[in-house]
Amino acid sequence: MAQSSFQLKLATVPKRAPYDEVPFSHFVKAPGPFGLTDPIVSAVLGDSVDYGHLFAYLFRRFGYPNYGWDNYKDLARYILATPDRELFLQIVPYVGNHTCISFSFLAPRTTIRALERYDVSLRRSWERRALDWQAQQGLPDWMDDWMAFCKELTTRFGFAEPADWRQTVDLMRGGVTPTSDLTTLAARFIVALRQAYHEIEPEPPLCIRAPDWSCWAADDPLKPLAKAAHVALTGLLRPVRVRDNAINAMGPAQHTRVLREPRVAGYPSGALGNAAPQEFARLQGLILQLGKGNARRGISRLLHVAQTTIEGAGAFAPPVPENEGPGL
Repeated sequence: MAQSSFQLKLATVPKRAPYDEVPFSHFVKAPGPFGLTDPIVSAVLGDSVDYGHLFAYLFRRFGYPNYGWDNYKDLARYILATPDRELFLQIVPYVGNHTCISFSFLAPRTTIRALERYDVSLRRSWERRALDWQAQQGLPDWMDDWMAFCKELTTRFGFAEPADWRQTVDLMRGGVTPTSDLTTLAARFIVALRQAYHEIEPEPPLCIRAPDWSCWAADDPLKPLAKAAHVALTGLLRPVRVRDNAINAMGPAQHTRVLREPRVAGYPSGALGNAAPQEFARLQGLILQLGKGNARRGISRLLHVAQTTIEGAGAFAPPVPENEGPGL
C-alpha cells in the first residue's frame, strides 16, 4: 500500500460481492458523545464540517457526483478510492454538519465479518477453556436427554447434528421455543458454568480499541483499514484552486501546492440531466453498456453511431464550442 504516491480520485465499488459500511464507532472507543462521533474521521476532520464548504470542495476537485443519492434526504454522493483497493470512502454532505454522518467507509461484507470474529476471539477462546474445564468436572445426568433433544431438533430443521455437548452451547444460551424443563435446565447450566469459570479465570472484555489506531496490535485486521481511511481523509485537506484562491474540505485554505481543477470544470455536463434526469440516467446506462463499463469508450462509440446517422440523413450538427453547451 504505497501511501506516499496515493491521490484521491473517484472510484467505482465492485459489484462482484456485497459491500457494507465499516462500523468504526462500534469497534473503537469514541472520544466524544456516543453516536455523534466517528473516531477515525474525527481524528482528521473533527466532529463537524460545513456541508457547503465540503460540497464546494468535492465539486471543484472531482467534478460531478459519481453516484446516485436519495433525492429527498441527501445533497449528493461521492465515492472515492483509498490506498486499500477494497476500501472506499463514501461522502454524503450532511446539512447538520456532523462528520460521522457525512463520511463513511465501505468494505466487503466478508471483511467486516472477519473483524467481528476477531473482536470476539478472546471471549470465544475463554469459553472453549470454560467448556473443557466443565468436562473435567463432570456433566449433569440430564445431558444425554439434552443431546437427544438437540439432535432431533437439528434434524427437523435440516442442520447438522451436534457431535458433542459443546456444540449445543448456542442452543443453551439462546433458549429454545417452546421451553420445557429440559431447556430450562440447559439455560441455567450454561449461566452457572460461565459464572463458576469466571472465578477461576475472569472473562475478557470485548475488543474495544483506543482512538489512536497507530497503537493497535500489529495483527489487528482493523488496523490497515483505519490506516487507509486516515490517509484518504487527510487527502481532503489538500487544497484545490479557484482562480487566485484555494479551498479544501474545511473551507478556504492556504495557496501552497494547490491542485488544478478537474477536466470537467466549465463544461455543463449536468445540464442534460437537469432537463431530462430519467432519460439521461438511461442514456448513461447505455453508454456504459456500449463501453463494457468504460464510459469514455462508450461515449466514443455512441458519438460514432450518432455522427454516422446524422451524415447519412444529410443533416448537419455544428460543433459545440469548448465549455459551452446547447441551450436547454
